Amino acid sequence: MLPFIEQAWTLTFKNLLIILIRPWHTTPLRALVLPIAFVVFLTYARNLFNPPSEYGIGHASPVISLADALNSAGGGRYKVAFVNNGFTNGDIDSVIAKIDSTARSAGMVTSTFTNEYELVDFCKTSLRGASRCFGAVVFRSSPKEGRDHIWNYTIRADGVFGNTLKVSKEDNDAQKYTMPLQHAVDAEISRITGGTRLPEKVIFTDMIMLISQY
Repeated sequence: MLPFIEQAWTLTFKNLLIILIRPWHTTPLRALVLPIAFVVFLTYARNLFNPPSEYGIGHASPVISLADALNSAGGGRYKVAFVNNGFTNGDIDSVIAKIDSTARSAGMVTSTFTNEYELVDFCKTSLRGASRCFGAVVFRSSPKEGRDHIWNYTIRADGVFGNTLKVSKEDNDAQKYTMPLQHAVDAEISRITGGTRLPEKVIFTDMIMLISQY
């Protein structure tokens, strides 16, 4: 117990010497001004590297075709992945084959997996949540496959998508990556089931935008 008390008193005495001997104006600077400045910097640091978002409701406009979106993909994204969950030789495979063909025509590397967890290796992400994948489609069921007996699929995208959003622009991450892929899947499902032409897109926000991550 005594060694602890001695060490505590030594540190206390040292701090008192620093406070009393040094010029008086340095203590408020170290104890008040600099900590507050550091906290303010941490609070607004994100805005220094990402411009502020613009929320609201945008205007209706056509969805970019998947081919155009793939050809203009940035960030070194050259992969497209599919997960069929073991459903082969059916409607799910037909949809995958169509999207796969479009992706390959655009020079993308494609791969189809039976397990969603295989995306972790194929679409390895950085600390920022960025990967080399344009996107991934995970099919869970179709009217003739799976337990749900409905079309059920999930679009997977990079976690870095959506850091900044401007409803007045046409180059948001969701518009360049997620929407074209989803629209292409929906269009092929509509073709298989004898549906009609899909509507245009209208971008809007509810303060936050959620995108499924890998």
